[in-house]
Amino acid sequence: MSAGESWQQKSELTLGAGQLLKLVTKYTYKGTQQLAGVDYDYIESEVMEATLVAAAAPPGLPQLSESNVKPVKSTSKIWFDRKAGRVAASKDHLQVVGTITLSLGAQSVDGDIDFTIDTDMKAARDSKSDGAR
Repeated sequence: MSAGESWQQKSELTLGAGQLLKLVTKYTYKGTQQLAGVDYDYIESEVMEATLVAAAAPPGLPQLSESNVKPVKSTSKIWFDRKAGRVAASKDHLQVVGTITLSLGAQSVDGDIDFTIDTDMKAARDSKSDGAR
């Protein structure tokens, strides 16, 4: 893969209480980058589309009946250890905003939604994992 090459991937994130966030993410390979003195494949990504859908809501909880959400801020940095075949570290930020309608029985309520997901992950190092040197 050459620096600048991009690809897209669909994924799903279970939010609990019967809510599922479907994402379309664009990844761009940036080349290699050092992290803690080790060379890794470096990838940046951005969520291009987000859709909030209802999975099976537990009994007695409101059901998501309508949603119109979009990603307003999305950044992700991924350091991939090619030799170990896994992500060595990543930092992600995703903010999704929009409107939703929740229904319970014959009643429904409209609302605004604005949530942020931040992650900062570092994998444990082992003797097999020494970067993409």
